[in-house]
Amino acid sequence: MRVLPSIVVAHAEQDRTASQCVWTIVVAGGSGTRFGRPKQYEPLGDQRIIDRSVAVAREVSDGVVVVVPAADLQFETSVFAPAVRVVAGGATRSDSVRAGLVAVDMAATIVCVHDAARPFATAHLYQSVVDAVVAGADGVVPGVAVTDTIKLVAADGSVEATPPRDRLVAVQTPQAFRAVVLRAAHRLGADGTDDAALVEAAGGRVVVVAGEADNRKVTHPDDLMWAQTLVEGRGTFVTARVSTSIASPTTPIGCWCWVAWCSSASAGWKATATPMSSRTRLPTHCWVRPGWATSANTFPTPIRSGGASTRWCCCVV
Repeated sequence: MRVLPSIVVAHAEQDRTASQCVWTIVVAGGSGTRFGRPKQYEPLGDQRIIDRSVAVAREVSDGVVVVVPAADLQFETSVFAPAVRVVAGGATRSDSVRAGLVAVDMAATIVCVHDAARPFATAHLYQSVVDAVVAGADGVVPGVAVTDTIKLVAADGSVEATPPRDRLVAVQTPQAFRAVVLRAAHRLGADGTDDAALVEAAGGRVVVVAGEADNRKVTHPDDLMWAQTLVEGRGTFVTARVSTSIASPTTPIGCWCWVAWCSSASAGWKATATPMSSRTRLPTHCWVRPGWATSANTFPTPIRSGGASTRWCCCVV
């Protein structure tokens, strides 16, 4: 794969884009093994995750297919049909995409594949991947820079290699493909963590365009808390000092703190497993969990500062 700059479509290419028939497969067939339940049905504001993903796909596509677990087919059909085609998924992600491909109109010239668990993909991102296919790629994926150092590790835990970070990207969806290429790749029957891997293995040319920071996949419950915070407009933070024990607080700061606390000297984050009462000694480390500010787990006492020993607290205002 190679990274392309932003695609600038000339007038001739705009005409080519207008002549394309674009369909999108929204993959929502997972059981939520890592999440603990089917995450695609979790609420985000007044919609579900799947609803938000389908809505954006409909804005930018000539047709949309939604792939859901077989057990949910009847209900989800009642939700989305007839505007959207709804089909049952398979045992693997690739099986689910193949099931979706069967329902895609044969007139489609470009097929986008999007994970329903990425509810913040924008219409602009769809346009970017479609434009790059129109420009000549077999497949296009959005990617964001990798900020961590990546190690290749052997089974015994020893490091085998450290790939150059400037050549690595974290890949997102929607991914766009020439329809004939995607169909041919899936006819081989292989499995992959994304469709680009199957197209690459079949000899297709896949390129990368700029992804979006908020196009984060909801994989774990903490991802959902982040997503709910983003939708509901919360997440304005201040930093405040609090005493080690709030049994004898002093001056109120005037904001309410989430259950999670952290040390100013902390080198990393650690999760607090249970809510803290008003007289609980503050832990040294924490993991701030967006969304707790409106749950039953909120800290029951206004934040106060003072005392000989202090900790740092992340607050919502």
